[in-house]
Amino acid sequence: AYIQTTTMFGSVEIFVPSHWDVHINTIAFFGESSDNHREITPQKDTPDLIITGTVFFGGLDIKP
Repeated sequence: AYIQTTTMFGSVEIFVPSHWDVHINTIAFFGESSDNHREITPQKDTPDLIITGTVFFGGLDIKP
């Protein structure tokens, strides 16, 4: 699955099951993207979810 997001002057929370493998490919300007949804597990060849987009003056947080 793919999600494309644009975050400006705020935050976005995406809730994902803890067993999913997530790949974050975002560009941040005065902001950040963080993946806090799971413990360290071996990655598969292909992720279950790919998140792309931009973050301007805000945050993107992946949660369980």
